[in-house]
Amino acid sequence: MIQHPLYEVDFYDTFPDYIAGIERRFGGDTALTCYARGGEEKNLTYTELCSRVRALREALISRGLGGRHIAIVGENSPEWLTAYLAIACTGGVSVCVDTEQTDESIREMICNSDSEAAFASSAYEHICRSLTQDGRIVLIGLDAASGAEITLEDLIAEGGGLPAGGDIAIDTNQAAAIVFTSGTTSTSKMVMLSHRNLLYNASVTVSQVELGMRVFTPLPFYHTYGLTCSVLANFVIGATVIINGNLRTMVRDLGLARATSFMAVPLMVETLYNQIWVAAKKNETTGQLQALLGRAKEMKKSGAAGILPELEALRREFLADLPVIISGGASIDNEICEMLELFGVVVLQGYGISECSPLVAVNRLVSYKHGAVGLAVKGLETRLVDEELWVRSPSVMLGYYKAPDLTDEAIEDGWFKTGDIGSIDRDGFIFITGRKKNLIVFKNGKKLSPEKLEGLFQTIPLVKEVVVHSAPAVDGSGDVRIIASIFPNTDMTGGMSSYEVLSAIQSEVDAINSALPSYQRIEMVNIRDREFAKTATKKTKRHLI
Repeated sequence: MIQHPLYEVDFYDTFPDYIAGIERRFGGDTALTCYARGGEEKNLTYTELCSRVRALREALISRGLGGRHIAIVGENSPEWLTAYLAIACTGGVSVCVDTEQTDESIREMICNSDSEAAFASSAYEHICRSLTQDGRIVLIGLDAASGAEITLEDLIAEGGGLPAGGDIAIDTNQAAAIVFTSGTTSTSKMVMLSHRNLLYNASVTVSQVELGMRVFTPLPFYHTYGLTCSVLANFVIGATVIINGNLRTMVRDLGLARATSFMAVPLMVETLYNQIWVAAKKNETTGQLQALLGRAKEMKKSGAAGILPELEALRREFLADLPVIISGGASIDNEICEMLELFGVVVLQGYGISECSPLVAVNRLVSYKHGAVGLAVKGLETRLVDEELWVRSPSVMLGYYKAPDLTDEAIEDGWFKTGDIGSIDRDGFIFITGRKKNLIVFKNGKKLSPEKLEGLFQTIPLVKEVVVHSAPAVDGSGDVRIIASIFPNTDMTGGMSSYEVLSAIQSEVDAINSALPSYQRIEMVNIRDREFAKTATKKTKRHLI
């Protein structure tokens, strides 16, 4: 079992303790940075952020909203975080609404979570407004463009003139947030996370990985990876969190950020990596790039240190001189990680799940393996039950809100059943090979993780996205056949006819099949004309295929 010393960090029991601690330690330092539409930089210090949180807390208490369930519906912004932290500091529960859902689903999230108020950005106010008509919720505008009768800024101004609302007894084990599972199945569950769950996980995150002091994140705050690992964790060490609230400006903002690390999901990493190859194709320098990477591989094998100057220049052009990427939310192809390392970018894969606040395991700069999701974090126990990973930790959720039966099904004697199939090697590294619910079961009893086959497509330039699934065999045998549904990479297929695209991809599938046992071979290829629907962490919603 590999063991390296952890970084020393502070641990907090409740959000009021957390706010007091980070303000005391880092007051004048920059907590948040974001970029306006024109690229202008906006900053907020720890003192400014914490002062706003306290003022909003007092206003919520004075209006009778302290200790209540309050939804937050909006894009990533300093205002979103201010609302979240203030709600928690009243002893209330922040309901983190997934804004990528339908209007009706968003309203259901607000109602099913028993929210009594909703902070909503101007883009989502119309969805929430119908819930105000029968007095079900109080609507509070999040941004300056709000048309709500009362806004977050109004409350901050109001609360800033109020005396402190007195000490509110907050237990470390009481709920602080409700988040929604990512929804790769048809129904999202409401996960209750306590002060201890979230803050322990936040501190554990930065005790494992050194992210530097300028952390760039485009991940949505309504997901635990985007909030706990990207924001709460980095506030523990006084880092500057650089927020991207619009994926259309992600590459621009990353270039402006001077970031020491980038919190991402695999699709974002692959997009950045593919930019290099698309540019090479456009400039007719693909052969030269392949030769450079070949030289860099030989240098690495020989133990030579350093990065080829030409590859370092490409990193600056396309990756903003970025040294470290943390990738989570789904598996990432080993070859992409190995190739990016030749450019001087280390990709550390991690593994988390909403019910665990979320971080379960992560690779470290001092010890990592491509293909593994890393080593279990501090205080987390693991076991494998019929190849399914079970975990026990202070970060495991309180349960599913208003769903005790589902909670009992998911947690057994404190052990949370992740639903992920995997293994643990002798060094302690965890490997995830697929989801238990996705397994393809054949008539002969053999099983296959579709994720295994999907991984074989990740380095094929013509393929942007692929989902492998099964359907009944056409021969009436009662068995299943394997199908690959593929969305081509339109940057690479420009000028090709539909027939040429299918023919080229079928050739790649034939090559994959030649190395597989007969029962695992892909029998049919579907070419899609649009991308797959995805969750907040860019996992494909398989139930919609």
